[in-house]
Amino acid sequence: MTAPSVAERLALQPGTRVWFDGVPDQVLGAIDADALQLDIELAATAGLDLAVIGSSDSLAKKLDDLAQLLQPAGAVWIVAGDTAPDAPSGWQATQSVPLDHGWHATRIVVAATTPSG
Repeated sequence: MTAPSVAERLALQPGTRVWFDGVPDQVLGAIDADALQLDIELAATAGLDLAVIGSSDSLAKKLDDLAQLLQPAGAVWIVAGDTAPDAPSGWQATQSVPLDHGWHATRIVVAATTPSG
């Protein structure tokens, strides 16, 4: 039995509008975007289904921007080395997976807000 591919671990589906930013070459190179028929965006734009981003000093700013650009059911995968990253404030982790070459990814979604009343 073969191990799931990086694309399978990230649940990448054909036709998904996805933006990759700061993803390590070892991870990005393991994803065959053409075979998956992904709709790759060159920049973060409104209506994204998914963003796959590397953990960086500008992570909070990227996530603030992405919260406004994602589809309502959209999500972000944060890729980091050694251990799975925690969900930042305002986001909720839904899944963490190990990737190839010692990388890990955490899937996050915008945290649901509770109306005050």
